[in-house]
Amino acid sequence: MLFLSRLIFFLVSFTLFLFCLSCSKKSPSNSELDELLTKLNEIPDIEITEITPQQDYCQREFQIDIIQPLDHNNSGGGTFKQRMYLSHVDEELPMVFFPSG
Repeated sequence: MLFLSRLIFFLVSFTLFLFCLSCSKKSPSNSELDELLTKLNEIPDIEITEITPQQDYCQREFQIDIIQPLDHNNSGGGTFKQRMYLSHVDEELPMVFFPSG
């Protein structure tokens, strides 16, 4: 079960990687910023909250809560939220992913 939780977390993180590249001094346009939020909202089973950027180099930051089942074999069972943060600048730039926990 731990393997499945880690696999789901990796898959969601990889999906975010495909959509979001971050941390550079290039400023995105408003349409790019709106497009990012639209893409993030298309990912199932996550809750996205935009937060005030904590870093000077990032234009936007998001708190992302991934909703996961307690038991992957019992879809009717309870769920829990796994939290991650995304600091975004531009999709054309590399993204640094640092998992912890």
